[in-house]
Amino acid sequence: MLRPVRSRLQARQFSRSLKDMTVTLDMPKEIEAHLTAGAQARGVPLSDFVRDLIVEHYQEDADDFRTAQERLADPQPGITSNQLRKNLGLDG
Repeated sequence: MLRPVRSRLQARQFSRSLKDMTVTLDMPKEIEAHLTAGAQARGVPLSDFVRDLIVEHYQEDADDFRTAQERLADPQPGITSNQLRKNLGLDG
């Protein structure tokens, strides 16, 4: 799924401020090759490419978690599948 360029830029800006942590990963060779190819295609170091991927996915998960917490705090009544079909104009 393609993400908006804006969120990628925000993730990259955020991830560049995180320079204090070093992680060593044991990767299958084929995944390493894909990551290396992606970094080369974008003209960035492999470490920057992997860091940006991790930060972007972390932010997406954190956003999903925050949304779930907000919805749990303000529950809305559910609707039946028949009502949903009617609301969408699918009953004909």
